[in-house]
Amino acid sequence: MKKRILSLCMAVLLLCSFAFNSVAYASPIDDLPTDYWTEEWGPLSYIFMDTAEDFEVYIVSCDPQATGELEIPSELDGCPVTVIMKDCFAQTQLSHIYIPSSVTEIQNGAFKNAAGLTDITFLGEAPVIGQSSFEGTSADVHISCELSSWTEDNMLDYGGSVTWKPMHEFEDSVCIKCGKAEAYTVRIITAPENNMPDYRVVTQVDKGQDFAIELDIPEGTYVAYANCLLEDNSAFIDETLEGNVLTVSADQITGDFRVVIMVAVDLTIYSNGAVLKEQYNEALTDECYKSWTPYNGVAQITNFSSAMAYFYQKLGYVPTALNTKADGSGTDYTQFNDILTEDLVLYIQWTPCDHSFAEDHICTVCGIYRCDAQCHIEVIDQAVAPTCTATGLTEGKHCELCGVVLVAQTEVAALDHSYQSVVTKPTCTEKGYTTYTCSGCGDSYKSDETAATGHSYSSKVTTAATCTDAGVKTFTCKNCNDQYTEAISATGHTPENLPAVAPTCTATGLTAGVKCSVCDASIQAQEEVAVLGHKYEAVITAPTCTEKGYTTYTCSRCGDSYK
Repeated sequence: MKKRILSLCMAVLLLCSFAFNSVAYASPIDDLPTDYWTEEWGPLSYIFMDTAEDFEVYIVSCDPQATGELEIPSELDGCPVTVIMKDCFAQTQLSHIYIPSSVTEIQNGAFKNAAGLTDITFLGEAPVIGQSSFEGTSADVHISCELSSWTEDNMLDYGGSVTWKPMHEFEDSVCIKCGKAEAYTVRIITAPENNMPDYRVVTQVDKGQDFAIELDIPEGTYVAYANCLLEDNSAFIDETLEGNVLTVSADQITGDFRVVIMVAVDLTIYSNGAVLKEQYNEALTDECYKSWTPYNGVAQITNFSSAMAYFYQKLGYVPTALNTKADGSGTDYTQFNDILTEDLVLYIQWTPCDHSFAEDHICTVCGIYRCDAQCHIEVIDQAVAPTCTATGLTEGKHCELCGVVLVAQTEVAALDHSYQSVVTKPTCTEKGYTTYTCSGCGDSYKSDETAATGHSYSSKVTTAATCTDAGVKTFTCKNCNDQYTEAISATGHTPENLPAVAPTCTATGLTAGVKCSVCDASIQAQEEVAVLGHKYEAVITAPTCTEKGYTTYTCSRCGDSYK
């Protein structure tokens, strides 16, 4: 339904376009109709494409007079912007173009010869990019470091000399978005005047690390020289070249830099007399005698036509031999007179030059340049502070042009450790010791041990023993409060005799017994003795004239009496 509505809208737009000044666009790709009517947004011209899924917007061209920055919208008229077409931004005067995440394809020549374009920023995943999309363009291309679709496989030159720059956010030299260490971009290219096959490498070196790379140059060639320069052209930096291995120390690397190398070839002599040189072939007429005298960058061939074969001088060296082996272990052809019967490859053997400088400060032998006191450009060689374990260097100076040491750096002796002591006293269970820590480098060690003091206990009865239950005695260390307990044996009963209680006429008695005098517990129980009862005896009193007579009963045991 949406496509039908858009189709109707497109039909209306196409009709309206005849009433206004729309521009006819000749399609750059074969599968589009011959003419398409374009719409405009700012400096951009675009068309609608009816794809299998929906309508999409293709950016066709940009106003060639547009300048400054341009952010391409991610959609126009509700449709996603997906393609930047061929030659769209060719020779544009824009300085910075932002490409939205909706773009999935950039066609060949899209940014062709855009000399003023310094920056291109992709705001999303990697699109499909044509092989010549950046032809003649040398912009910095910014991409998100977090998106996995951007890889070394698609971060290519695409016909230009663009520099890919992931948009990191570094803290303490580590990107907080992707975790990558901060790094500088290194471009290695062959010199423009070098007539050898183009050598181009783009790599990176982590900040604070030395850079080293083995230059993968063709067999039978050598690196005549290399120049290193920061990409912003603010300064040359020193490099070391040993054979094909190029190194740059970390202290020289303060930003992105490029290395320009001159790759030279050794000489190949063909049996028909042709000489393959770095820049051209020169055929020698007739099969003839040949005499080689390598000197100052020239190999002299003496024959009927007096041909000359030139090769690049390796600065700081002189060619002393031509050998059939690169390492000089083969047959030496420095001087020979012979008729060749087969092709011969000769490798130039280089020897460090002793230098003979002329008034123009150029060595007449090897061509290396040397300044004099009036033209030196001083570069400070930073002092290196000594540590407790490593020697240091004083500040020095050298000439940036010729490398001559103007003020030599001298070694500074390593510092002695300056230890501070902290005593850890012994405890009841642990040994004591002294910790020695260097205030300069933090080195630390322990020594001077003292024995553990052992516990010093005092005791206290915390639970008193009884006649029948054990007590507890608690021992406490006065130094560390360590505790342990011991049981106190029960005291046992203390016997106390209980006398017998005689029974009476009216009260029971008790037998003799034994009890504990401490806790009153019965050891031998007293038994009850039965009541004796009264034992009455009768005394009769006779009656008198006036008194009655009676009998008096009296208990013989307790004296109880009644009449």
